[in-house]
Formats: sequence, C-alpha cells, structure tokens
Amino acid sequence: MENATRILIVEDNRTNRMLMEMLVGQIPNCVAISHTSPVDVLRDLPTLAFDLAIVDYQMPEINGIELIERIRSEPRFADTPFVMVTADGDAATRIDAIHAGATEFLHKP
Repeated sequence: MENATRILIVEDNRTNRMLMEMLVGQIPNCVAISHTSPVDVLRDLPTLAFDLAIVDYQMPEINGIELIERIRSEPRFADTPFVMVTADGDAATRIDAIHAGATEFLHKP
C-alpha cells in the first residue's frame, strides 16, 4: 500500500498479535508491521519505518517500557505516538511508561 499508515505491533503472544493485526487490517489505508521480539525490533530499527507503535509491556528479554525508551532515543521517532498494551493496572507502570514516551494505554482483558 503506497502512502499507507504503518503501525508497528510488538507483541510476543501469538493470539494477541494476530488480533491486533486483524484490527489494523480493517482500518482503511493502514498496514501492520509485526514483531514478536523487542530484540528483533532493535536489530531492525535502522531500516524500520512506522507511523505509530503498539507495544506490549511484558515481553521476554526487554519489556515494553525499555523498548520505547530505546526507540525514542532515535531522533526520527521523537514525535511518533506509542501505545502501551498491558494487563498490569499498576499506576507505577503507567507512570514509568509515560516517562519512557508512551502516549496512550490499552488494557488487555
């Protein structure tokens, strides 16, 4: 899709990732770019292009907050919106995510 809005999905749970991909696919002129591993995202970051990121909080190796911090350190992603997806209702987690650069939250059921 030329000029499509690219939405990065970083989710290690297959079912949740597939659901998010399906939902993004229903939005006109949007395409999902999915990764199962935050380490892979960081590896691919030099060539990765996206307009919005949806990042899971609890993932192996690097959690979503650390991933957002590391991506935000790249100047080209300074204004990119990041949505943190979490089942964790802890206020401290939300505050840490905001400090890392998350702009919105979605709660898993």
